[in-house]
Amino acid sequence: MSKGPVEEFALDGAGSPEGESSAGPDSSGQGPAGPDRRRRVSPGWRHRPGLWVALAVVLVVVGAAVSPQGEPLEPRPPDTAWTASTEPGRAPGIWVLGDRPVIAAADGLTAFDPATGEPAWTVDLDDPACTATTDALTCTHGEGEDASIATIDPAGEATEQPFPGADVAATAGEDLIVGGGATDGEPWIGRYTVTGSGSPAQVWRYEPEVPSEPAVRFSAATVSQGVATVFTEPDRQAESGPLGNFVIPIAAAVGTGEAMPAIVQTFGRVSISFPGTEGVEMGRQVSPLSGPEPAIPGYPDAVFTSVGVLDTVGGEPILEYVGDPLMAIGNDIIYVGPDPDAAPFSEESVEVAIRVERVDIGTGESQWQLDRDQVLGCPCPASTDTLVLAASEFTNNEFPEINPVGLLGIDPETGRHHWTLPISTTPDAIAAGPNHVYLLTDGILTAYENR
Repeated sequence: MSKGPVEEFALDGAGSPEGESSAGPDSSGQGPAGPDRRRRVSPGWRHRPGLWVALAVVLVVVGAAVSPQGEPLEPRPPDTAWTASTEPGRAPGIWVLGDRPVIAAADGLTAFDPATGEPAWTVDLDDPACTATTDALTCTHGEGEDASIATIDPAGEATEQPFPGADVAATAGEDLIVGGGATDGEPWIGRYTVTGSGSPAQVWRYEPEVPSEPAVRFSAATVSQGVATVFTEPDRQAESGPLGNFVIPIAAAVGTGEAMPAIVQTFGRVSISFPGTEGVEMGRQVSPLSGPEPAIPGYPDAVFTSVGVLDTVGGEPILEYVGDPLMAIGNDIIYVGPDPDAAPFSEESVEVAIRVERVDIGTGESQWQLDRDQVLGCPCPASTDTLVLAASEFTNNEFPEINPVGLLGIDPETGRHHWTLPISTTPDAIAAGPNHVYLLTDGILTAYENR
């Protein structure tokens, strides 16, 4: 996850961190060309300027190829295996379920044979928004009183649960995390236990006080490190308006429903909101991680933040670093942050110097380091031998822009830079499987050989 730039906002009536004001003219953008910063910002979802850190990554490998000038050459792009097309819906997405890529489109789900690209199965759903675990997809489809939540297994078998008012859902153990109400300006997030054929039993429900906003729907959700977050998709086509190209998130503790800072990763930036959470210290918020939930021996309540690994929420540091955690692997953490050996970033310069590092949490020993002069972060899907990182270039001028330039395939065990895939527009979704990396952009699914 990178903070470049950070979009921080609070809901009306809610506290900002450390008593600082979140009002301001900064309305950082999302996508290939950020929005006009002169745009009027809604008084309900406010931004504070100046809170961002550019992050990125590069390969340094002994024996790597070099250019005639003696500089390392960029690894070649991966080969295209096959393509497929679909009609994008409200929440385009792609996931690897079993060994098959599965896409969400306006008319439902389609799984593909990873070797040939031929459709393997389809499930008809009304404009679904889906989340994934390793074993199933959880897809909310329909709208209003007709909304339902479908659970789809790797064979394409679906189990339905009517859930009026739901926009998006994700699993939390045996329960469901569900979000809705954003269209009416009354967003909510709740935890529910499915009880056979009856209505789900509410465990908790959190409803922040917010002003009315233009009609939007929650279309994505994460459950990570004990925090459940639901959020809207960024409107990359927006030219004006209070929502602009940033997302609207709300978050709550999975166990209790207590309001939590909401951290959402989008391509090249992070959105942070503080609805009803006062006195939250910047940098010590719990960040979402890619991959399985971390488990550190001896520290069952440990959490990963941008200032290090803490023994509990708001607790003491186990490992200190400056940067954003990407994923935990065993006793190690992979994070991305400013290169400590480089000159500090300044508003007068667009030069960035970034380091991705894998560190043993217990000893603090570095396993590998990679440096790059591009903004780098999530979404960062991973397979057994590849971590995919999103690369952007930051333009620091009167109206700063952050432009996607590529995807990097990194071996999480060794730090070896396998390949670079140039891109010029923000993809709708990225997924990584055993032998392929999948890119979904404007309804076109492309499978690349991950070798």
